[in-house]
Amino acid sequence: MAGLVRAGGMTYLESAANTGASSGIAVTAHATNANAYGDWAQLIAATSGPADYILLSVYFEKAGGTSLRNFRFDLGNGTNVIVDSACIEVKGDSGTMVVMGFPVHVPSGAQLQARCMASVAAEVLEMSVQLFGSGRFSLPGFTKAVSYGVSNSKGTNVDPGATPNTKPTTWTQLTASTNEDLAGFYVCVGNDTEASQALANWLLDIAIGASTSEAAIVENLLVVGNTLEGTKQPFFVPHPIPKGSRVSARCQCDIAVDGDRDLSVSITGFVR
Repeated sequence: MAGLVRAGGMTYLESAANTGASSGIAVTAHATNANAYGDWAQLIAATSGPADYILLSVYFEKAGGTSLRNFRFDLGNGTNVIVDSACIEVKGDSGTMVVMGFPVHVPSGAQLQARCMASVAAEVLEMSVQLFGSGRFSLPGFTKAVSYGVSNSKGTNVDPGATPNTKPTTWTQLTASTNEDLAGFYVCVGNDTEASQALANWLLDIAIGASTSEAAIVENLLVVGNTLEGTKQPFFVPHPIPKGSRVSARCQCDIAVDGDRDLSVSITGFVR
């Protein structure tokens, strides 16, 4: 969990959920356009104190179906976007959620909001949040979280190639240059085609460095897909990425079918 970067003796402040329905607060993508943001949805009208950690649970409730969808979401503090373009892939009514922790500062009295876009118009995410303030032994939250490798509602296509269980010699660029120093980052993963999820396993690497000189900073992240469960949890990696870094990814897969073997990959990192 990302909170391991900053946590220690933190204090619970407050939460937001749809208590009348024992569910999350609805955050709706654009009503008519795919890959376009819907309106901001209020999570908390005014925070009761300064927070330095946001615990977020996200669920895609698709009544009467189990559609696989890519989503991109932001968290906002009034007019400021404090979590920008985090990507998730979730399967409707699959019984699973995506849970992410963001060690990002939210001032006292701020309005906490969320918005999302989806690969299909008018889809709805349900969100629950819990806020925690810094304690005696914890550090202040980061200023924001930013993302790289995002296109529309998902990450960049990473194709392992047609040879099963073999990583390609070349890497797929997620960004040519990061704009800030990142203290740590999430690796956000989806099924790139968004068709019916194939039964497959992947091992995913992330690297920094110029083309042909990539140096892995995390290797062999295990990604699993099957026909019943399409939701893929993000990975938190507590490794810094310097400003100006080229970031890339590669993977291997145990199947060779083009499309089914592909992943979408992006990163969401924390800025001091």
